[in-house]
Amino acid sequence: MSKVKKGSTKEYIVSKQEFATVRKLCRYEAIRLNLKHREYVKAFYNSNVLLSENPNSVFLEKSIGKSLYGIFKYKTHNKYYSITGDYDDYEGQISALYYMFYEMDAVHVGSLAVSQLWGQYIKNKDENIKLLLDDVIKELILNENLTFESYKTKLEIENFKQKIIDDSLKQLDLAKIDTVAISEIEKNEDDSGLSKYDKLRKIKEIQSDTETEELFTGIDDNVGFHLLAFADLADNEKLKSEFDFVQGIINQEEKDKETFEKRFENLSPHKQRKAERKELKAEGKNEFSLGANKIIFVDPEYFVVDERKGVKLVNSEDKKFKFYNQIEKVSEASGLESEILSAKKFNSGDAESYNNLAAFNDWVGERMDHDNSSEKLNIIPSETEYALIASNNVGTEYISYSGVVIYKEKKDNIGGTLLYTIIIYPLLPLGIYYAVTPSYYSYYYTMVYSVKTGKKVINKIYEMKIKANEGNINSFMYQTMVDMQKEKEE
Repeated sequence: MSKVKKGSTKEYIVSKQEFATVRKLCRYEAIRLNLKHREYVKAFYNSNVLLSENPNSVFLEKSIGKSLYGIFKYKTHNKYYSITGDYDDYEGQISALYYMFYEMDAVHVGSLAVSQLWGQYIKNKDENIKLLLDDVIKELILNENLTFESYKTKLEIENFKQKIIDDSLKQLDLAKIDTVAISEIEKNEDDSGLSKYDKLRKIKEIQSDTETEELFTGIDDNVGFHLLAFADLADNEKLKSEFDFVQGIINQEEKDKETFEKRFENLSPHKQRKAERKELKAEGKNEFSLGANKIIFVDPEYFVVDERKGVKLVNSEDKKFKFYNQIEKVSEASGLESEILSAKKFNSGDAESYNNLAAFNDWVGERMDHDNSSEKLNIIPSETEYALIASNNVGTEYISYSGVVIYKEKKDNIGGTLLYTIIIYPLLPLGIYYAVTPSYYSYYYTMVYSVKTGKKVINKIYEMKIKANEGNINSFMYQTMVDMQKEKEE
């Protein structure tokens, strides 16, 4: 900045302090977006860089934990490549980090994640971090067959650390041997024109001793690498209790699954079919049963698509606002409290509503990125903590993405139909009606998510081969809202 010309030119449009504050916020926001878009290595790198300037930042510490969690989830399900591509596609210092995570296996990343997340949870008692921690532990147990007892005692860890130190010292000795070998080659006039790589090959020929050849392979035993992450945690009874807690959940889930699979075991074939029909009937009754007393409608949509105009999306803003009114009236009639979050309804004083809307959209958007990809991982979105805050603000865990789509379809063989009805004149009015009236398909869809569980609890599309009117849509909405208030039947 010292080179900036003085005079009318300003170094800062705002104060230097305000500029620094806004820049910091932008850098932090970039990390949040990295996590949201599954750019976990970038989030890890940027968080560590900023942590050197802000060592007490809880946000940066949590971002590192979330990054390791995301990398581990894709590693343990063998889908890591889908979110990074080739490590050599990246330039600069971050390329080394991409290579490091590429080389690390799921056990290594998972162990680092447990160490990082455990430290954050103990320090801040953040329940959102505990959700990530328990999920990593669960995956380590189920996918990697790794329990707390798998992590060695402190003595074994110290032995492993000493092995690395010893191997490193041997590498240093080898480097000295290399120096001697290089000087011998350089003295040889026949070797003076060799390239650097040819000289290295020559060194290998000179160092034919078996022990030296073994040293050239480097440290190939990385089996115990994950132990280093637990150097200070191997005897931690609280962490052991957390592993036991997760193991208890796994045991209960396996027991419940076994009970479910054997529920008809002792029944006769006739009674088994009868029980299955009863079960299917109960599932139908419980399709929309949530026990909800309030639901948030997030950006309800009303689309009109006209195929006659080349599949054109017709402007339907007026109908969208009418749809909002329908939701409010039907909600009141059904007894279900509701609220619509839409930027089109907000005014300048609705800052909290804007924030809630953004939190829900970001959370669902990230969740859909995982769901819509071929991976379909059961992963906790990084935006969950913000969505939970918004959920507390609005007073319910249930958010709905609902809408109406009216599709005007182009009819086939209009010319032939008109010609036929002209020939048979009395049918001409019917032919004209057929030609000028489009075919309609109408859809009402509703997707309801539980922010608390992270699950999509309702996913329903109603189809009508007619042009939908207010009465059609109201009947679907009313029944759905009534059912959502019911408790599930056993």
